[in-house]
Amino acid sequence: MCRNISEICLLQEFQPRPDCRYIVASDDLRVHLEIGKYPWVAEVCYVEQMESLYAVAADVVKYLELINQWLASLGNNPEGIPKELLFWLRVCEGGVTTQRIQDLLLLIRSYQYLIDTFNISSIIILRHHQTEWEDDVLIKVGQSNGVEVRIIGHLHLSILKGRLLSLMKLLAREPYYILSILRDKLWKGVRFRKTQISAKEIVIQMCIPHDKFVEHTILSMKAIKNQGYDPVALLWRASKAAVKFEQEGLWVEKLETFVPMASIYDAPRRVWLTWRQARSRRQEFLSHPGLKYCNIPLGPLLWPSVVSFFWEELSQRYRLRQAASQYFASHSPLAIRLWGGGTLAEGRIVSKSLNDKQRPLVFLWFGAVMGDPYYELPPTDLFLVDGDYQVKYLKKHGIPAHRIVTVGLSRYDYLPAFRKEYSSCKSKIYLNIPQDYEYYILFDSSYNLRGYITLQEQSLVTEALLNFAREHPSVALMIKPHPAYIPGWLEDLVNYFSLANVYLIDKNMLPYHALNAADLVITKLSTLALEGMLFERFVISILLDGEERFRVYGDAVERANSLEALNKILTVMISDMGKKADWVEKQFKNQECFLKDYFGNIIFDSAKVGAEALDKFIKNNQGLSSKS
Repeated sequence: MCRNISEICLLQEFQPRPDCRYIVASDDLRVHLEIGKYPWVAEVCYVEQMESLYAVAADVVKYLELINQWLASLGNNPEGIPKELLFWLRVCEGGVTTQRIQDLLLLIRSYQYLIDTFNISSIIILRHHQTEWEDDVLIKVGQSNGVEVRIIGHLHLSILKGRLLSLMKLLAREPYYILSILRDKLWKGVRFRKTQISAKEIVIQMCIPHDKFVEHTILSMKAIKNQGYDPVALLWRASKAAVKFEQEGLWVEKLETFVPMASIYDAPRRVWLTWRQARSRRQEFLSHPGLKYCNIPLGPLLWPSVVSFFWEELSQRYRLRQAASQYFASHSPLAIRLWGGGTLAEGRIVSKSLNDKQRPLVFLWFGAVMGDPYYELPPTDLFLVDGDYQVKYLKKHGIPAHRIVTVGLSRYDYLPAFRKEYSSCKSKIYLNIPQDYEYYILFDSSYNLRGYITLQEQSLVTEALLNFAREHPSVALMIKPHPAYIPGWLEDLVNYFSLANVYLIDKNMLPYHALNAADLVITKLSTLALEGMLFERFVISILLDGEERFRVYGDAVERANSLEALNKILTVMISDMGKKADWVEKQFKNQECFLKDYFGNIIFDSAKVGAEALDKFIKNNQGLSSKS
């Protein structure tokens, strides 16, 4: 097991036995490219299977409910963390809680597949500091199958350094949070800005300062303001966004400034008291009869996630609860948009802090949930939906028609103005990409997240596109990583190929210049496909895992289920003008139908339509209370 190119040097020290057949397993494509230097290696394979989340979703929900029951049982101490904060989310978008349950089940299945397929009798792990948990899962699966497991490099300097850095980050997290809160409180005091109070306040909660959220929220707030209300961006851990809101003349409040000074020290004290109870019941969790999968106990493999949950999340959850309670003690907004619609932790916590006597209307700009098996509709009074697709979804789930209004999606409101201001040539100049290529491809390399897209899938598609770019120097390949992507393997792979016609786009940049410069867009199931349609670009959805439930765009995109199919489509697009014209015409007709079904008759000017709908609903439903 050689998970990273940095560990391949350990193979030089390895003494192979002549009577054994050696297989190297790695999801790092660079290892596959370099393994030819070791003639004693019989085969190289990938570690993880390209299974979708649907293979384990039902089990994930089952285990999540058991874990949340156990966590909630710890909230019986009035001096500890309240029961309402002791939960893992029913959301798999990264992190070490619910996502870790899904990761664990998918890893067990992948490891079992390797052992069964290759008839493994011995496992040798070349330890890497970033994958120690994955190695621990492999050890348990090996032991369960009676397979000998040996570890090389567990005392390697990089491993010890990685453990030390992890410990330092954990210890530094709480002081960092405290300093951030004190900084915001001090800055508010220096500015002598009194807290604004308005009888026409509408709250927009935001907890991530990414540009795509900020731009969308600014448009919505301006439209709400034009209806005569006082919208406020209620920020938490999103201080960087405050400047942009203020530059647009919008009202901003940082919840950090409402954190009571007492909770600075009270939060860790409460966490410690609750942790003591959790630690005393550790064995109960480790041996929980319900936490078992493929005959492998899950408790010991999920206990590190319990520890992380306590020491990385709970103190801030408690402070957010206190800050929100203090804010709403003096503010009675008419309406509120909760973060994540109330499905994410910050939104759920703030919803519990609202004034029950004068509870505001809860509204949500609602996008499609494209068959997410974990999604549950949050308590919401008014759904402002993208289009007909969402209307059908909500009605199917029992939401009455008077609480659903089709408004479009405001994050795309400014696309017509953008396309009017920037031609394709201007966008290429903006991106510093030459104008003289015959064809421009935009590849959304996405974000490695088990259940959605594996590192193997990312690597295979990236390598195929780099090979295509090498064989066709007249084609420019633009690669746009996801904003959450952690730099590393992609840059190394691009440097390995070292091609003049390959361009890495800044991951933090909005994708619109890249879309404007491209002739063709390649993605898996990202909204970049939807945006590509709005830019009238040919779109390919590459689905190597073959998961039919990921066919979220139907016939509006060209589907490729293999690298051979992808290469064939690309070759036609740059060399067969007749067939290309037919393909493009057919897809554009399908895109037109899809966009109409998705958005209805409203694609742009959504913020204005949504604000008008919100205004009408507020006036018709004064005193409405959400069911919590």
